[in-house]
Amino acid sequence: MKKFISLCTIIFACGILTSQAAIFLKYYNGDSNDAVFKVKTCGSTTEVRFDHSTTSTVTIQTGCSDAVIITSCGEVTVKDNMKVSIKNGCIKIEN
Repeated sequence: MKKFISLCTIIFACGILTSQAAIFLKYYNGDSNDAVFKVKTCGSTTEVRFDHSTTSTVTIQTGCSDAVIITSCGEVTVKDNMKVSIKNGCIKIEN
């Protein structure tokens, strides 16, 4: 019985950890204005803000492994630890 309870506790803890996942992005925004984009992830929509004229990081809170950032230039799919750049309101994935 103790093994069963321990196993259930481990499974429950793993479920909590994966549901608290986030996508961490490193970015450079070459525009003189902040960029705010809609983000679709795990069936919901949120927003992400990139500060103007800076190199920084943002975190998108999600339980999924990827997110789709919606820009006027199209949709960009991002995953954790990607590097992106923003120019003229468009996002480009960097290598």
